[in-house]
Amino acid sequence: MGCLLVPGFSQLDTSGLWVNIDSITVSATKISKKWLNSTRAISEVNTSSTKEILPQVTFQDYVNEMPGLFAINNQNKAQDLRISVRGFGLRSAFGVRGIKLVVDGIPETTPDGQGQIDVIPLGLIQKVELIKGPSAVLYGNASGGVLNITTLSENNNNLLAKPLLTGRVAYGSFNTQQYQLTYGRKINRTSFIFHGNQTRSDGYRNQSYYLTRHVKARMDHSFSKYSKINLMVDYLTRPTAEDAGSLTLSEAELDPRQARGQNVQQQTGEDLSNFKASATYSYKTGNRSHFDSYGFYSSRSFNGALPFVNGGLVSLDRTYFGQGTSYTIRSVTNVLSSTVKYGYDIANQFDNRKRFENLSGEQGASTLNQRESFKNLGLYIIGDVDFGGMTVNAGLRFDHNSIHLEDVFFFDGDDSGSRSYTRFNPNLGLNINLDAATSLFANVSTGFDTPTLNELSNNPDSLGGFSSLLTPQSSVSFELGAKIQVTEQIKGQFTLFNINTKDEITPYSDSNYPDRIFYRNIGSSKRVGLEIECSYQLMSSLAVSASYSLASYKYDNYQVDTIDYSGNILPGVPSHNAFVSLQYQHPLGLSVILENQLISSIYLNDANTAQSDRYILSNLHLGYKVAVRSYSVQPFISFKNILGSSYFDNLRINAFGDRYYEPAPGFNFFGGVKFNI
Repeated sequence: MGCLLVPGFSQLDTSGLWVNIDSITVSATKISKKWLNSTRAISEVNTSSTKEILPQVTFQDYVNEMPGLFAINNQNKAQDLRISVRGFGLRSAFGVRGIKLVVDGIPETTPDGQGQIDVIPLGLIQKVELIKGPSAVLYGNASGGVLNITTLSENNNNLLAKPLLTGRVAYGSFNTQQYQLTYGRKINRTSFIFHGNQTRSDGYRNQSYYLTRHVKARMDHSFSKYSKINLMVDYLTRPTAEDAGSLTLSEAELDPRQARGQNVQQQTGEDLSNFKASATYSYKTGNRSHFDSYGFYSSRSFNGALPFVNGGLVSLDRTYFGQGTSYTIRSVTNVLSSTVKYGYDIANQFDNRKRFENLSGEQGASTLNQRESFKNLGLYIIGDVDFGGMTVNAGLRFDHNSIHLEDVFFFDGDDSGSRSYTRFNPNLGLNINLDAATSLFANVSTGFDTPTLNELSNNPDSLGGFSSLLTPQSSVSFELGAKIQVTEQIKGQFTLFNINTKDEITPYSDSNYPDRIFYRNIGSSKRVGLEIECSYQLMSSLAVSASYSLASYKYDNYQVDTIDYSGNILPGVPSHNAFVSLQYQHPLGLSVILENQLISSIYLNDANTAQSDRYILSNLHLGYKVAVRSYSVQPFISFKNILGSSYFDNLRINAFGDRYYEPAPGFNFFGGVKFNI
């Protein structure tokens, strides 16, 4: 898919989905900027020309090439994809923690720091931007990295020239099936996009079946050349997602496809539904100023079965809504130009959490019933000043987070309580253009990460209430690097970083509560590393891209009772991660992508007494587009893990009983056909 740059052939307009990304600037930093002139290390992937021959079953296929990012857990849909950026987010037992997800300008991550990739329609993703490292000045709490995702719209597809109607039918290993339909059209100043997807699979391991349905509707309307509005509605339902559980190493080697016996007995898995409605509005108040606003409402219903009795059935009903507004002013003189953005974000999250005994999959007695809320108010000012080939970026954000719990399960007493956290987070960045193709950049940024409501509610001290062991973690990041963009065919980035974190939140197991995960703060940790990414177009139809991460993630000060983990490596993330991709596209319609990724060994616990082996993953994606007049048919097929490497799809950190491992499949395939009418 090309690190930083989609090859030049992505500019072809043969399918209505191809765009020239060189005209697209980085927007994740809130003040749009050319990539070469930004003061942060930002990776970007344009998927519009490559996703059509990808399986579109996991978001990991889109971001594997981004250095500093590590994604894991494709097979277990009950746990969702886990993502870490420079080690932030690795504490997650399921889903995304400590990483901010933003989709089409709307925050997807809740104010307490929880996010799920499963709510994003993979077939519509056009571009992914990644800011690496603490970014609280931009997005507040839980911004150890930022994934800014752009989906299909009139902005990246010329719906006025031709309406869009595509269908996709695919089948793969483990009885995986996928059906998609997308329709888009523009009438005068209004464009519409409708998308539906259904994916199901029996899964590689026993008790891994899942079924997902996703529909999305989008409308964009321009009132004039000065103002426009966007309305979106998303609905996801996953009526079934089974959880095969984790195994010991001996169990995984004996039979990697087996499910853990305790998970089978307790019928572990989940069912969920998620609804979201959102709107964005933009008004250009003058030649050099504009006003932007967004608002959204989301509801999520979740039921999960865990592999233990007491509290093993979880029911969660969540309401999440928010609104934000910003005003941007740009001024230009003969000497310099400046851009200043003022804004605020408001977010409110309400969770109704219940737990019951899990009696072999049947609901038993109630063990917990509490109402939780997390409210956030963020105020920020950020600005860029450009002069003499130099850019200075600075910003300051104030956040007030208010947390409240109402205990309505009174059999064990009243565990109600409240907490509040107030933070100021600054940043300062510099970019110097050495010439038209090369720049140097440096920045100092800060971040903070509160415990999520789920982490606070996993309380080892009592059946209810918030854990008394948890407080927010805070980080300071130093970044230095260089960027080069000689031509559209040659682009690269080199980055060094040093991040110091205090009160790092880490997961742990308690022998008194087997199979449950709890969380605590440690003294401090340190992250040091380098990242390299580049792309080079060898000829008009052949391109190569590569990336490499080398990092040292260590506990700087970590003592538990009489045990000292200071100096140990943080578990759950590799020290080395290398990626190389070759992409070929013939003008007559043949597309080939060959990907190779090397993952080093990964420690699995704080004591560093267990680790997974390093492995190499190779994937081959093939597609051939046949065009007849204005129609086209594109058969495609993906061969994954073509070397048959033995590795683990998911690793459960600090798991009780040494059950760290969820085996991954060997060689497997996924193929089908896409119709463009």
